[in-house]
Parts: sequence; C-alpha cells; structure tokens
Amino acid sequence: MFAGVIVGMAAPNPKQEGERLFSLKVKQIFSSKCFACHGEDPKKIKGEFDLTTQEGLIKGGESEEPAVVPGKPAASPIVLSIERKDEDFLMPPKEN
Repeated sequence: MFAGVIVGMAAPNPKQEGERLFSLKVKQIFSSKCFACHGEDPKKIKGEFDLTTQEGLIKGGESEEPAVVPGKPAASPIVLSIERKDEDFLMPPKEN
C-alpha cells in the first residue's frame, strides 16, 4: 500500500529542478541587477553574454568561457564577479 506513495514521491529530475530554481531565484536577481546590460534587449546585449536563459549563462559571453562551473561555485567566473573577488571583472558595475 505504501509502495505507491513512495514511488509517487520520487526525487525530481535534476535538470528540471535546476531550471525551476533558476526561474524562481536566479532569474529574479539577474532581472534587477544584470538584465539592463545582459538581457533586456537582445540587440544590445553587452559582451555577447545573455543571462535570460540558463543556456546563455552556461555558454558564457565573448570570452567563450562558461560563466558557471556546475557544482563548483567557487570556480564559476560569474560567482567570482558577483562576489567581487575578481578585481579585473567586477559585476555589476558600481553605477548599477
């Protein structure tokens, strides 16, 4: 009897869970701090870095380096930039 309940409680697909968290948490932050340069207008995206999708975030920008290293936030360029740990690449700029 409980087997059906347990089967119905299977863990979510990791990809779907990642997309859900991106939509609920990350995209809201990007919208308020990053989209002015990296997403509001596809014709005006700076550095070829589109943050409106998870794919764009993983692809990275004109450096052709992924912005995210899955499972390793301390090695992810976007995290280093946001935490202001990379003196050469601080994001968002102070004026934002």
